[in-house]
Amino acid sequence: VELRRTYDDYDPDEGTVLSCPIGDNFNANKTCNLDFYAPKDMEPPILVYYELTNFHQNHRAYVQSRDDFELNGEGSDASQKKKCDPLRVLGNMTLSPCGLIANTFFNDIFKLVGGVDANGFDLEMSEEGIAWQSDIDYMFNQPKGFRYEECPESTDCSDENNTCCDGDEWSCGKKGTPWVDPKDGKCYRYYYPNENTTQYLYETYEDIINPIEGVTNEHFIVWMRVALQPSFRKLYG
Repeated sequence: VELRRTYDDYDPDEGTVLSCPIGDNFNANKTCNLDFYAPKDMEPPILVYYELTNFHQNHRAYVQSRDDFELNGEGSDASQKKKCDPLRVLGNMTLSPCGLIANTFFNDIFKLVGGVDANGFDLEMSEEGIAWQSDIDYMFNQPKGFRYEECPESTDCSDENNTCCDGDEWSCGKKGTPWVDPKDGKCYRYYYPNENTTQYLYETYEDIINPIEGVTNEHFIVWMRVALQPSFRKLYG
């Protein structure tokens, strides 16, 4: 069974303009509800993909626009970084990671709401295990010098005035609050090197990438493995 819905623009099958067109309002944070009805039982695993058309990840200039040393948390020289042109610097900030691939990351968010299985239990969508394990293990690491730790037990994570990030040794002091893990409610402070001159991935895509994961986020790793054709699907969950 395959269920498909177009949600972001014109639907050629129905000849209608859909509820979440991109138009000139990119990154508009629109919320759309997509209803799916399975005509028969679907056996697990049930895979969720997003599909793009006429997006040329296979263009040579696009494929080469990345710094693999940087993505792996290592330092790189000027010749390597030059491959990232024209997206190496934004204003007076150095982009990390740099390059066209990293900075055109697909940033739509999908949530499974209201689905139940045959026994009435809520369906859950796992967003882990979607990237190649070899990519996770060997190709993506946080930058050298990055560190994080759980805030002291006495910290009230819900208090915007907590002192967990106080001090110059923590990057989260710029935002004023530590990062709170939505799964268990624990909060963490973190440090990124050269934070005053560098825009990191969690700052570019703050709705998707948390500062603890950074470039090790699996959605990002999936995106960085470029597609061979201009129309393609990538695994989401």
